[in-house]
Amino acid sequence: LDEFARKEMIERYDKALIWFIYEYADDTPARHIRDYDNIESKEVLDMINAFFLLDDGGDFCQLHYSSCRGKRDCTRIIISPDICLISCLDREENRHIFSAYV
Repeated sequence: LDEFARKEMIERYDKALIWFIYEYADDTPARHIRDYDNIESKEVLDMINAFFLLDDGGDFCQLHYSSCRGKRDCTRIIISPDICLISCLDREENRHIFSAYV
């Protein structure tokens, strides 16, 4: 990412939504899906801040965490200047938004 940032102009957002989506394979037992308070995302947020944000403080970004079932275990991160992207929407309504970013 550092090398890419040296070659390309990356827009840094003054306000942003950071959405961590934890995808679990369909056959993952429910007991293996981690609680959000047991998932460490600080290092990832620090990296996002270094390249994409002016600041990662509460005045500058919103954090959102969600989980879903899918084909494989992975983490997806959406960085959007639209901080209202998921506000006031339930998960079922977010499926079309999620699909647009996959």
